[in-house]
Amino acid sequence: MLVNEEKFQNIVNSFAKSAKLISWQVMKGGSSTDVFLLKIQQKNEILKYVLRTEGPKPAENNTKVEFALLNSLYLQNIPVSKPVYLDISCKIIDKPFMIMTYLDGDIDSPDNKDLNSISKMVEALKIIHGIDISALPQLSLRIDPLSNIETLLPSGAEWDDLKTFLLSLSGQRYKGKSVLLHGDFWSGNILWENNEIAGILDWEYAAFGDPLCDVAASCLEVRYEFGKELMTTFKDTYSNFLPIDNFRYSLWLIYIAASTLYHIHQWNISNEREALIKKETVNVINEEFESLLHKSKE
Repeated sequence: MLVNEEKFQNIVNSFAKSAKLISWQVMKGGSSTDVFLLKIQQKNEILKYVLRTEGPKPAENNTKVEFALLNSLYLQNIPVSKPVYLDISCKIIDKPFMIMTYLDGDIDSPDNKDLNSISKMVEALKIIHGIDISALPQLSLRIDPLSNIETLLPSGAEWDDLKTFLLSLSGQRYKGKSVLLHGDFWSGNILWENNEIAGILDWEYAAFGDPLCDVAASCLEVRYEFGKELMTTFKDTYSNFLPIDNFRYSLWLIYIAASTLYHIHQWNISNEREALIKKETVNVINEEFESLLHKSKE
């Protein structure tokens, strides 16, 4: 996306006509979208806003849907940025974009590797899963951990036994009450202030469906960041809120891990980080396959 000061001034004028752009800078965003911090002067105030462009697939929600979702969540006092302005015309810049208020906070909690931090993350996820979805915009359903799994898994003879086993299963679609899924709930999308969660970012993968899908995704991310032990701690802490079907949990872990291997080449991460994720992802798939085989024989 080609950007310059004039374009950013035009963007500012689109939602704050009398405001003056003071500065803009690239922010650390997701792997699939451009994020900028805009500092503006409006009357006698210096204000900060975030510009977020629409990302390509595999993100499920376009900017218009994410804007509506953020608005609903903000009105329900969920710690998200307040959406301010939406532009889907592609006339100012070549992508749809939205403007949000800037949230203060840090990505890293001072104690982000201990039980206290994990407990607070789980509590936030529980709140998300408890939201009344009738007040939210329509989102896609995520209820089947076997959906498209054969395509997502890598090719090669070493994967044949797993594919055969998964394709032999039936009746694994979630039949319970659908909840709001964040879709990418991990430490990189959480802002902390004074050791409390101050903001939850990046809702482009939000959906309705099986809460275990979110739990599995979060557990994988915790494993990448902090190791296998805290991954188990996250799951066990969540189970105090909602009983976990371990068979379906294993299926979701395999599904999300396979999806990670399939899409990771599109992520803007270092080679070292990619290698670590790939290694742990394969380990998870093998571990959960072994667990599924054991459970199926019980």
